[in-house]
This record gives sequence, C-alpha cells and structure tokens, in this order.
Amino acid sequence: MADKRPEHLKKHGIDLVEHNDKLIKDALALLETAVLEGEAKPSIMAISELCGLSSGAVKARYWAKKKLKDIKAARKEQLENLKTKPKEPSFEQRLEERITSLRAENAILYEEIIGLNSEISRLNRENNALARKLSIATNNKAGSQT
Repeated sequence: MADKRPEHLKKHGIDLVEHNDKLIKDALALLETAVLEGEAKPSIMAISELCGLSSGAVKARYWAKKKLKDIKAARKEQLENLKTKPKEPSFEQRLEERITSLRAENAILYEEIIGLNSEISRLNRENNALARKLSIATNNKAGSQT
C-alpha cells in the first residue's frame, strides 16, 4: 500500500518521529543517571514522564525497551556490588572498638602495675634484709674494735 499523502505531511511525520526519538533518548539518559544514583526507578512510566510522551510511544520503540532493560541490569549489578562490599563502620562502631581496645590495654597495664608493685615490695624486703645485715656487720666491727 503506497503512501498517498502529500510530501509535506510525510516529511512532518518523519520529523515528528525523529523529534520524539530524541526526546526519548534524552529521557533515557536522564533516567539512567537518576537510577544509578538511586533517585528513580527504571520504568516505562518514568521515561514517559521525563520526555512528555505517552507510554505507548515509548513502548513502540524496541531500542527504548532494550535500553531500559540495560539500565535495570546496571542498577541490579550496582546493588549486588554494594552488598558484597564490606560496609564502612559507623562512627559509633569505631568508638566502641576503640573503647574495647583501650579497656584491654588498661587491663594489661593494671596487671603490669600489680607485678611491678610486688617486685618493689620484694626489693624493699631484700633492702631491709641487707640493711639489717649491714647494721649487724657494722655493730660487730664496732664491738670488736672496742
């Protein structure tokens, strides 16, 4: 069936299709950015709202539906990567870890202080014993000289 419309109507139809294609491509680019940032959901309705065309106009273009599937797949992959990536500990968690390590260090230092105190008391006892021996030896020498 031959198109019997006048040339200017044929050209207008082609121009309109090209203009709508450009609108849909621009809307897909905006949607892709928004979806990957987590601000929008990838859907035909989102595209039609962004470009101002009906959802039927978007659905009629296979390449638009393919691009939408690619956007959905990219978002899904991005979410899976976020799940497998270890989360950065929060400020509160880092504080808790720091407190725990400081408590452990404090316990070690306390044990060391107790050990050093017992060492000091042992050394004081030895010093007292040596002082007594010295005083006895000094008393013996003084007693033997008289």
